[in-house]
Amino acid sequence: MTEPPIEPEVWISDGPEGPDAGPPPGGAPRRPGRGWGRWIAIVAGFAVLLALVSVQHYLGSTSGHGAEPTTAVSVTPPPTTSRPETPPTDMTKTSTVATSGHSDDQGTNSDGATTGTLHGGPMIVTTVPDTTTTPQTAPAAPITSTGSPAELDTAPFDLVALLWNGNLSSGATIVDYRADTGATVRTELPALMSNGPMSFVVTATATIIRPWDGVPGYVVADGASMAIAGGLLEQGGPVFPSVQADRVWAMSSPSMSTGTDVILELVDAQGHTTGATIKPPPSLGIDGPWGLRPDGAGGVLADAVGGVYELRPDGTRLVTHGRVLAAGPTGYIVYECSDAGECTAAVLNRSTGKRAPLPRYTPPASAVIGQFPGVISPNGRYAALLDLAPGGPPLSILDLRTGKRTPILLSIDGRFAGDASAAVAFTPDSRVLAVMSGEYVRWVDSTTGNVLGELHLGPLFAISIRPAS
Repeated sequence: MTEPPIEPEVWISDGPEGPDAGPPPGGAPRRPGRGWGRWIAIVAGFAVLLALVSVQHYLGSTSGHGAEPTTAVSVTPPPTTSRPETPPTDMTKTSTVATSGHSDDQGTNSDGATTGTLHGGPMIVTTVPDTTTTPQTAPAAPITSTGSPAELDTAPFDLVALLWNGNLSSGATIVDYRADTGATVRTELPALMSNGPMSFVVTATATIIRPWDGVPGYVVADGASMAIAGGLLEQGGPVFPSVQADRVWAMSSPSMSTGTDVILELVDAQGHTTGATIKPPPSLGIDGPWGLRPDGAGGVLADAVGGVYELRPDGTRLVTHGRVLAAGPTGYIVYECSDAGECTAAVLNRSTGKRAPLPRYTPPASAVIGQFPGVISPNGRYAALLDLAPGGPPLSILDLRTGKRTPILLSIDGRFAGDASAAVAFTPDSRVLAVMSGEYVRWVDSTTGNVLGELHLGPLFAISIRPAS
């Protein structure tokens, strides 16, 4: 009989081993060793299966009975600043009042800023713009003042300034400074988007910023938010003050489209026409807005064929065959030459048409070519004349009664909107001249030329003065 093959054996020993790590001497039954190994494998597999079932049961109980597990993320929101609630708008207006004893109900908000009311109105008002773009604006510089002109001027007035660094993508700021109280209102504007000529006109109720380019202009009504200029003010072109304190002259639509046959229309701050128009004769050859500028009394001056003309709703009048060196409510300084080429300056009275010679005054070349005509004070006594040519004082005050010229040694960089009326302005009683000088408005005594004080506002681009409302 043939013996069956010997199967491999698996030993599990709980006793002493043999010398070769095999079974102990004398051997052991083969069948019991092989059976124990099979049972141990079955028991181990069952234990693993039981462990898997337990883990699955645990996971199911902690994940919402079959829902996918989630990961918790802790997010800390950025700190927010408490602001007074205001109606939503597409504009931004921030008003800050420097208190001077005329406010009440004062407190302190979360920013540590003083709040309350001034003459019944809010001292701090913020409206958040709803827009997809944010203009790049520099932080507001602290407003500091020395030598308030209120000490010298008998009539309260507002100084309104346009702050802008000249960068096309940078926003601008309108500052309305009440000289007698120090109250200040700041209104933020979007980017001006123009480096060309620009009109800055302050009426009795609003401030208008109108680039001559085909880009948006802006209107800041007193006590209201900034708005994009509409009506005739929506298009490009110059804007000029009028005899009506709350109206301005704007180029009509046909004039802007053709560039010739100039027509000016009287509009309100919303750009709505009011019926009055200025239509100079086409034969004067006024080519678009380039030869136009304010006449200092609510009309418009035009350089045209044969001289300088005054444009008004009731007609066109020749001012001079020569040059207008300065303009104001009472008249002009004109520079005229004889047939022999002898040229002299004179004060031209607006109401009488008479000329009073200024034999002691010789205008600089920049004034003669009409680059920056000057400004005559409201009482007709003084004229502020710019001369931005290198080598001389940039500003002089001329006494129109005596002909005395007083140089003012202040820095004026020539970067301003429009003509000289955007860089210098007399107070209502003519005793003080405000001069735009870098980031400062300097208060200059009209009689002596002494600097009385200064107002630090920021990067100035234009200033204007109006009687306080």
